[in-house]
Amino acid sequence: MNGSIDFANSFFQKLIDQTHNANSEILVCLPHVLLSTGLELTANTHVKIGAQDCSKFSGYGAYTGEISANMLRDLGCHYAIIGHSERREYFSETNEVVAEKIAKLNDADITPIVCVGESLEHRKSEQHFDVIASQVDSILASVDSNKDFVIAYEPIWAIGTGETATPEEANSMHQFIHDMIGRKFSSDYANTKRVLYGGSMNAQNAKDLLAQEFIAGGLIGGASLKHEDFSLIANI
Repeated sequence: MNGSIDFANSFFQKLIDQTHNANSEILVCLPHVLLSTGLELTANTHVKIGAQDCSKFSGYGAYTGEISANMLRDLGCHYAIIGHSERREYFSETNEVVAEKIAKLNDADITPIVCVGESLEHRKSEQHFDVIASQVDSILASVDSNKDFVIAYEPIWAIGTGETATPEEANSMHQFIHDMIGRKFSSDYANTKRVLYGGSMNAQNAKDLLAQEFIAGGLIGGASLKHEDFSLIANI
């Protein structure tokens, strides 16, 4: 819940100027009220725009305040984040709700970026793989295998705390998720899917994290509010 129209005007001009279009995607997911502004500012550039959430309800109807996947697609969005740890914690979103949202995004031809993560308590009690397995199982049962999806691993204990999983710890979980996708579908299919790391990635640690075999990109939080840091990470 950040940003303003003035902020967006300055941010995107600098981000576009300071990043290059390599073999990667640069995606900024905005609050719904800034999507039109972001889409206008990035038209015909290498920067893409996505939403931070979508409704579990489809199409149009009597759901005051909700924004459906159809509405996002009509606006021009091709990506949407769902299941973020803040949505799960503050808005009581369960694996079942996230699964409903995946289905709606599939129907609207929007790529879901689905977040998974464990708490510090789960990690300390060595339940972290079980927690992630439960979340990923729900995702894989919901996705349309003929359409793209992205999974973002965000250890909750490393979000906004300055704490970060070591590159090896993060890579181990990414490999675990990759292998789950392979067992559900196939190894070749798993190799086409991206798993992003989202636990306090910043300009200082991005190079080491992104060098890991199974980490395909970053879900950037606080560092994305500073165009200098975000540009550095994107270029890395």
